[in-house]
Amino acid sequence: MRSILLAAIGCIFLSSCASFRPATDADHSNRKLSKTELLKSSRPESDWSWLIAKAKIRLESTEQSGSATAQIRIRRDSAIWMHVSKVKVEAARLLIDTDSIYVIDRINKRYLAESIESIGTRFGLELDYNRIQRLVMGERIWEYDNKAKLMRSASQYQLRDTERDIIHKAWFSTSTLLMISQLIDDPRFGNMELSYADYEQHEAYGPLAGSRTIFITDSQKATYLCEISKIRAKWNQSGSMRFSVPSHYSRVSP
Repeated sequence: MRSILLAAIGCIFLSSCASFRPATDADHSNRKLSKTELLKSSRPESDWSWLIAKAKIRLESTEQSGSATAQIRIRRDSAIWMHVSKVKVEAARLLIDTDSIYVIDRINKRYLAESIESIGTRFGLELDYNRIQRLVMGERIWEYDNKAKLMRSASQYQLRDTERDIIHKAWFSTSTLLMISQLIDDPRFGNMELSYADYEQHEAYGPLAGSRTIFITDSQKATYLCEISKIRAKWNQSGSMRFSVPSHYSRVSP
């Protein structure tokens, strides 16, 4: 179930390619932004309540690999729902609400039901619903403060912060100010790196990455790669989030 959970969470790092225009025509290369200016510019205000999307997923791990189709629905600040199918047959279903994470494994007739806090503890992450939603939407995971270090090269800004022995990094383009990648590196639990490209401008949201990759290496050196492509999305249209565990399924831990 650990690999299923990682795959499911990895696969909801979505992007969209409907109703867009190029993310920005402005070139900020000649500006030298302060940390405050960069953080403000890289997370614009947005006005959306629902997101419904469909995506192609490719997963590679030390345990399994393959491709699937995912339907994703997000009710802002409330719930994230995902349906994963292989060859038009449902393989898994996921629901994240403000307190818990639920995963149904249709193939092996089992399910997981855990609090977000306990899942975070198991994987060495400080998780809450808002942080998961930011991950899904391709926003910064870590809230960088005045202690964070800012470095600038010709093409990139880099933010770096340390929490205990956990390293947080984020890279931004100097020309567009959009995020290129971010990293969590925990010596006890492993690391997670997310990369973003092909940004597109959405009227309801703002710039959103058109392609994404998530790469995880856990404490046992097992690796998980998830790539997302061929996305279609609709904004501010509500959708069903049906989720019911069959009584004969067995409950497991991640």
